[in-house]
Amino acid sequence: MRVKGQIWETTASTLIKELTGDTGAWENNMALFCNELKGSEHILFIRNLMELFEVGQYAGNSVSLADFMRNYIAQGEIVIISECTEEELARIELKSSNFLSFFQIIRLQQPPQKQLESIILQKVRDIAEGRHLQISEDAIQEVIRLHSRFVPYAGMPGRPIRFLESMLLNKKNAPSNSPEISRSEIIEYFCAETGMPVFIVDPAVQMNILKVRNEFHSNVFGQDKAVDGVVNVLASVKAALTRAGKPIASFLFVGPTGVGKTELAKVLAQFMFGNRQRMIRFDMSEFSDPFTAMRLIGSDYFADGLLTSAVRREPFCVLLFDEIEKAHPSFYDLLLQILSEGRLTDNQGKLVNFCSTIIIMTSNIGASALQNSRVGWNNETSAKDVTEHFLNAVQKHFRPELFNRIDEVIAFEPLDNFTIRFVVERELAFLKQREGIRYRRMDLQIKDAVLDYLGGKGYHPRYGARFLQRVIREQLAVPLAKALNAYDTTDQLSVQVDVSDQELQINIEDDPLALDLMLEELEKMTQANHAANLRRHITTLQDGNSYHQFLSELEHLESEKKHNKNFWNNPTFANRYSDFLQIKAHTQELQEEIEAIENALSMSSLGLAPVQAKLYDQMENWSAKLKTVKLRLAGGLIPESNVCFFAIYGTHLEQIVRFYLDIFQEKGFRYSAQSVWFREAFYNEPIEFGSYDEQNNYITTVDPRKEYIKLDCDLEKPNWQNQGEKPDDKLYGLEFTLLGMGVQLFLETEKGIHRWKLSDQFDHLYVIQIEKHGFFTPEDIHRREFYTAQPPRRIYEPPFIRDHVLKINRELGRQSLSVFLFEILQEHFEADLDRIFF
Repeated sequence: MRVKGQIWETTASTLIKELTGDTGAWENNMALFCNELKGSEHILFIRNLMELFEVGQYAGNSVSLADFMRNYIAQGEIVIISECTEEELARIELKSSNFLSFFQIIRLQQPPQKQLESIILQKVRDIAEGRHLQISEDAIQEVIRLHSRFVPYAGMPGRPIRFLESMLLNKKNAPSNSPEISRSEIIEYFCAETGMPVFIVDPAVQMNILKVRNEFHSNVFGQDKAVDGVVNVLASVKAALTRAGKPIASFLFVGPTGVGKTELAKVLAQFMFGNRQRMIRFDMSEFSDPFTAMRLIGSDYFADGLLTSAVRREPFCVLLFDEIEKAHPSFYDLLLQILSEGRLTDNQGKLVNFCSTIIIMTSNIGASALQNSRVGWNNETSAKDVTEHFLNAVQKHFRPELFNRIDEVIAFEPLDNFTIRFVVERELAFLKQREGIRYRRMDLQIKDAVLDYLGGKGYHPRYGARFLQRVIREQLAVPLAKALNAYDTTDQLSVQVDVSDQELQINIEDDPLALDLMLEELEKMTQANHAANLRRHITTLQDGNSYHQFLSELEHLESEKKHNKNFWNNPTFANRYSDFLQIKAHTQELQEEIEAIENALSMSSLGLAPVQAKLYDQMENWSAKLKTVKLRLAGGLIPESNVCFFAIYGTHLEQIVRFYLDIFQEKGFRYSAQSVWFREAFYNEPIEFGSYDEQNNYITTVDPRKEYIKLDCDLEKPNWQNQGEKPDDKLYGLEFTLLGMGVQLFLETEKGIHRWKLSDQFDHLYVIQIEKHGFFTPEDIHRREFYTAQPPRRIYEPPFIRDHVLKINRELGRQSLSVFLFEILQEHFEADLDRIFF
């Protein structure tokens, strides 16, 4: 069929949103919209027809969008294509008896198996091509099998296609050789999405019955027959021997209260769906009349059903109907449909799929009769008699058609003294995990006699193990809380609970080593926080612009190496590339090392691992290695920072030169030096200079030379300050060429005028000059005016030092000047480095 106009797709909610103006009324805009469609050959595609009846009504107006459009559709003025489910079709017929007669109804059925595979395969291949992925045909068949079995009413092929689309879009790090998605990956993704264990879903994986049984026994005590019944049903589910189109399994747990029925339901939720929270519980005593029972599927059209909406949100779950005998009989009709068909329709006509759930009903029908019977609750009670009693009571209460649709009716036996002991141990383990005990500085010891005492006091035949929880609260938890409140939360306590004269005794002692232990705990937390800060530090460095620039330059060198055959013959490129590779590798190693240190210290601070003092030393070494990496990074990004031209001008240079030589040695800077000498005859010797004027005429002038004599200087030799060429030459400075990582950055704050007052009679003024590209010795360094042109930035008058650039004004104390200033310069240097990278 050829369509002349265009097909415009929308939804009812989108229409009402766009058509509603400031007044809140939409009718006028809707009329304009329909009239515009009237004069065109365009077709309006509305995704869900039922929604037209659900929107548009407001206070004072009972007309929906469907009602408004009725005449336009009936007269053929506008053409609409829409879709709905069979259930929604029936509800539309009830709402507007002849509305559907305006449409030609085409029923779309699920395609046959082969066609279904073909549709899914073609659709998924279209998606996979853009991701450079492939998917095998057996993987497609596995998707269809899983959804047919566990989600049969979700719609085929739509649901499998959405599942595969989500898997393809979330698949990461796909290599370029077009890998194929296999059947095993499909199962793995399905299990991750649903929480179901792989051995239940995958036929190729065997189910270890003994291991499964032991897992249940470790959580539910004294109910061997109940556990065996659950495991047997799960084995049938694993073998795919249960009927399709119904819940995964259904159980009726019957027996006295407090014997483990709800606990077994929680363990089953953990086992099947990976989390105890994947259990939806309904207390059926709250649905004991017809109105409240209807709330489960929606009390009216506009209310969501409590049951249906919960399963729609969490389709893979355990559904627990607690004390089912207290529900109104109308609920049994709903339950019968769930157990028979695995689906339920709410009052809005929406179909809800229960085939991914496990249904558990609990009941204590017959408990009162058994309590009052001669069988009794004594040690001579026959477990077999108790079981038969509850099964008979259940059969009498439930209709046969409902009873026969339950996969397994499991009778729970009363707990014996041996089992109660295990329950007590578990409850005390839960008590110890409470915040007031777990995070308090205390050593809690509970003697074995306490467990026997609580077991004897805590089990009640009418209330089961629930009475035990009350006894533990009243006789242990509350007295313990009162005793603990008498101590400060920072105290280190030793707590012992024992039995004396048939009563619980709680003894608390304040640990004399509490302060030491507290300081130790504080140290562990401090070190763990320090490790976290270091880890954040290097992470921030790697995320910074400078590091990204470094990676970009490394990538450029990689490209140059790939395309330039003479790359390794170029020493600059080769050395730079090797340095950059090492820097990147060292940075990554530091990242991994500090993460390991942080993890170890965190485990120690939480008391989950012993203290390792060596980790503190490792952190200190790590910090030193990080400084080296930052230096190398700065040197790689700013090569000129590794060279510095450093000059000291003035007279009486011995002490200030020794001061800076100590700093150079401490930092490992290499240097060469030239001494600068003034000779009157040489400096003022007339020299003819020539230059061109604006008319290009060569002009000569005669001016003094104004230059100083420079000689190579070995500062290790004695009397280097007296090594001039002539006796009258006078030393006025030293010029250093310095090499070292970050030397320029380290020394650049030293430039300026320095005043050293070493005695009452003499003040020595020095000028520190720093250049990046070689020396240009200034004129007049032999004149005092050169040193007094500006006020000094640093004054050293032992033992005091003042420096307005570095903001120093203090007495040195026992520290030498070089040691003190080295620490200050290092601090500023590290701050400057951080400014480069952060």
